[in-house]
Amino acid sequence: MSSSIMVTTASSIEAVVTAEFTESRIEITATAVCSDATRAFDQEYERDLSLYLEQARLKGISSAGLPPRNGAEAYLSEITITPPDELRGIGKLVCLTGGTGTEWVRRWIWNNCRPQRGWSFAITLEGQSTMLLLE
Repeated sequence: MSSSIMVTTASSIEAVVTAEFTESRIEITATAVCSDATRAFDQEYERDLSLYLEQARLKGISSAGLPPRNGAEAYLSEITITPPDELRGIGKLVCLTGGTGTEWVRRWIWNNCRPQRGWSFAITLEGQSTMLLLE
C-alpha cells in the first residue's frame, strides 16, 4: 500500500514524497520532479565531479578534497520526516540512491516494525509541516 504528496523545497525543487509499507517495513521516498533547475544542477554536478575525479587521479584521493554534493544531498536534505510516536526508538535508515549522483532520491526506512493504517508522518520544509497518512 502507498500514499503520496507533492512538496516544494525552499530551493523551488518539487518532489513527490511516497510512503509504502508492508507487514514489517515502512519506506518513505522523496523523488525530485525533473525540471530546468534539476537539469542545471546535474550539469554543474557532472562538471564538478569530473574536476574532483581528475584531482583525485593527479593528487590521490586523500588530497582531492571533498566530492561534490549530489542533488539529493544538496536539495532533498531540506525535507525532514517525523514519524508517529510508535516508531520513535525503532531504528531508522536514511539513504541516498547511488549511481551517477543525478538520481535525486532520498529514502527513510523503518524495518522490523508493524505499520498501522492511519499512522501519520510529518513532512517538514522550512518549519512548515504537511501530514502524510498511511492508508
